[in-house]
Amino acid sequence: PAVRTLLGCDPLTATCRAKAERLDPGFWLDSSDPPVYLAHGTADTVLPYAEHVTPFAALAERALGGTRRFRLDRVEGGGHSLETANATAIRDFLRAMAALP
Repeated sequence: PAVRTLLGCDPLTATCRAKAERLDPGFWLDSSDPPVYLAHGTADTVLPYAEHVTPFAALAERALGGTRRFRLDRVEGGGHSLETANATAIRDFLRAMAALP
């Protein structure tokens, strides 16, 4: 239903699948992209964890994972606005990325 609603086409058709693929982050991510740090709270009610993080993380890990340039932090009990919840993890990730060639 989401594909039909958002794209206005039948997801069973090749044309519609091609449209959806171009909107998929995995279509655009590759090893030439900058590092990606993603933190998401498990108690997020605005954008539920499983609906956002799980699919995106799998794609980003496939595209960037071998380069150590992708990190996903699951924040147990965290809501939608994490702000400084992961300040140390973010700092460590940025330092590690600065050290890469």
